Amino acid sequence: MTVLGTGDGSDDDGMLLRVRLADGDEQEALADQLYAIETPGVNATVLDDYRAFVAEGGLPLDNDGEW
Repeated sequence: MTVLGTGDGSDDDGMLLRVRLADGDEQEALADQLYAIETPGVNATVLDDYRAFVAEGGLPLDNDGEW
Protein backbone atom coordinates (compact mmCIF):
# COMPACT_ATOMS: atom_id res chain seq x y z
CA MET A 1 0.00 0.00 0.00
CA THR A 2 1.15 3.54 -0.74
CA VAL A 3 -0.29 6.69 0.84
CA LEU A 4 -1.19 9.09 -1.98
CA GLY A 5 -2.55 11.98 0.07
CA THR A 6 -5.64 13.07 1.91
CA GLY A 7 -9.01 11.69 0.98
CA ASP A 8 -12.11 13.69 0.16
CA GLY A 9 -12.64 14.64 3.78
CA SER A 10 -13.30 12.72 6.94
CA ASP A 11 -15.92 10.54 8.48
CA ASP A 12 -17.12 10.40 12.06
CA ASP A 13 -14.13 8.25 13.03
CA GLY A 14 -11.37 10.52 11.68
CA MET A 15 -9.33 11.65 8.69
CA LEU A 16 -9.45 9.72 5.44
CA LEU A 17 -6.30 9.14 3.39
CA ARG A 18 -6.19 8.15 -0.27
CA VAL A 19 -4.14 4.95 -0.70
CA ARG A 20 -3.04 2.70 -3.55
CA LEU A 21 -3.23 -1.00 -2.74
CA ALA A 22 -0.73 -3.62 -3.91
CA ASP A 23 -3.10 -4.64 -6.75
CA GLY A 24 -3.15 -1.03 -8.05
CA ASP A 25 -6.66 -0.18 -6.84
CA GLU A 26 -7.11 3.13 -5.03
CA GLN A 27 -9.41 3.72 -2.10
CA GLU A 28 -9.86 5.87 0.99
CA ALA A 29 -8.96 4.49 4.40
CA LEU A 30 -9.01 5.83 7.94
CA ALA A 31 -5.58 7.18 8.81
CA ASP A 32 -5.79 5.79 12.35
CA GLN A 33 -6.11 2.26 10.93
CA LEU A 34 -2.97 2.47 8.78
CA TYR A 35 0.52 1.46 9.90
CA ALA A 36 3.80 1.44 8.01
CA ILE A 37 5.68 -1.85 7.99
CA GLU A 38 8.80 -0.45 6.32
CA THR A 39 10.49 2.23 8.37
CA PRO A 40 12.00 4.59 7.53
CA GLY A 41 10.00 5.26 4.43
CA VAL A 42 7.57 7.67 2.83
CA ASN A 43 4.47 5.93 4.22
CA ALA A 44 5.96 5.92 7.72
CA THR A 45 6.76 9.63 7.47
CA VAL A 46 3.23 10.53 6.30
CA LEU A 47 1.60 8.47 9.05
CA ASP A 48 3.98 9.76 11.74
CA ASP A 49 3.27 13.34 10.65
CA TYR A 50 -0.47 12.66 10.76
CA ARG A 51 -0.27 11.23 14.28
CA ALA A 52 1.83 14.19 15.47
CA PHE A 53 -0.73 16.56 13.94
CA VAL A 54 -3.57 14.79 15.78
CA ALA A 55 -1.62 14.74 19.05
CA GLU A 56 -1.23 18.54 18.83
CA GLY A 57 -5.00 18.97 18.48
CA GLY A 58 -5.41 18.88 14.69
CA LEU A 59 -7.35 21.64 13.00
CA PRO A 60 -9.52 23.89 15.15
CA LEU A 61 -13.24 23.18 14.80
CA ASP A 62 -15.81 25.91 14.31
CA ASN A 63 -19.03 26.19 16.34
CA ASP A 64 -20.72 23.57 14.14
CA GLY A 65 -17.95 21.01 14.71
CA GLU A 66 -16.57 21.53 11.20
CA TRP A 67 -12.96 22.29 10.19
